[in-house]
Parts: sequence; C-alpha cells; structure tokens
Amino acid sequence: MPKRVSLFAITLLSLLVVCLTACKDDDYEYPPVKLEFMTAITSSAGKIAHVVTDDQRILAVATDRTNTKAKADTTYRIISNYQEHDNGEIELYALAQVLAPIPLPATAKEFNGIIHTDPLSLMSISKGNDYLNLVLSIKMEDGKHLLHVVEESVELIGMDETQVHLLLYHDAGNDPMSYSRRAYMSIPVKHYTESQSRTTIYFSYYNLEGERVDCTPYYF
Repeated sequence: MPKRVSLFAITLLSLLVVCLTACKDDDYEYPPVKLEFMTAITSSAGKIAHVVTDDQRILAVATDRTNTKAKADTTYRIISNYQEHDNGEIELYALAQVLAPIPLPATAKEFNGIIHTDPLSLMSISKGNDYLNLVLSIKMEDGKHLLHVVEESVELIGMDETQVHLLLYHDAGNDPMSYSRRAYMSIPVKHYTESQSRTTIYFSYYNLEGERVDCTPYYF
C-alpha cells in the first residue's frame, strides 16, 4: 500500500507557526522566522547538520531546537520554521517530515488496481528546485489517509522536451469529513528532468466538489 501519512505532527507545526506569528507579547520581540520546504542532511550521529533550500543554498544548522534524530548520513524532505543568521547558519524552531513519494504508474502494485481520488483542497503549489511542493487541506476526523502520486503519462515532445501528467492519489477510507488538517508533500521530478533540456509537469487533483482540477503547468 502507499505510505501512510500521519497528519498530527504536521498539524502541530501549523499551530506553532500561528503562535510564532500571531501571539506576540508586547515585552518580547520574536525573531524573524521563515517557513519553507527544504532538504535536510543528517550527520553520522543522525542529527540535522545541513539543509539545502529550494533555491539551492546549503546552510549549516547551528541549533536544532526540535532535537530531531533520524537515520545517519541521509537526506529527507522537511518543512521548517527557521531563522537565518548573518553568518549563514540557521536555527531550527520546528519541523515536520514531508511526504515525498516518487510518482508511480497506475498499474503499480502499490495501488492494488484502484486509483482513489477522494476530495481535498490544494492550498498552494510551487516549484522548488527538483520538487513540486504542495500544501494540502484534508477534511478528516481520526482515520488514516493514504496519499501518493500517480504517473498518468510521460511523453517525449520533439528531441528536447518531456511532458509529464501527474494525478494526486488520496484514499480517505471511511473517515468522516469533519475537521480540516494540513498536509505537506514534495513530489520529486529530477528523474524526469535530468535527461531533457525542458520538462513540463502537469498536475491534477480532485477538489471538495469532486471535480478534477488541472493546475497551471510547471516548467523545469
């Protein structure tokens, strides 16, 4: 089955953003904090040593207030509240791991022959380095939701352009549509772009009305 996504930690991150930006005390000025998608690089001890931003800057992590530990000497996608200092180092205030599924064809065994397109809201979509970044709003109660990306087609146009059509997979199971929770996804596209001078990504999803929405194409 596609990777199960826990929305609880992601929701906590959203609440922390609100707290940092909206709950100021008159006697204390909070530092300028950014919220961005990025790639984390861990040390041999499993701590986040560096991050690579989506504008391809490599920044050393001076302080990680989340005390995150992960698999040693690896990379993974995160979304993080952080402050950048004058020396180019950063301080991480909060973070959550971002789902980054490699798109699979509809015939892949992971989908068990069924492409679920349960409704949700797309809050934002943006191009970031070798990723297409999504912020999703999912109406749910307490069930497990499955998210993935379906590769509908890959077509070579001429000698130097590839057109890729992707569809968001969402299986809500029987979970009632009660509360809105936020989820984050980064879709890797490097395997589409590395052999061509231009790649066009077409992304689609199904909205809360059950209608298919085709987003504006993104060029890599």
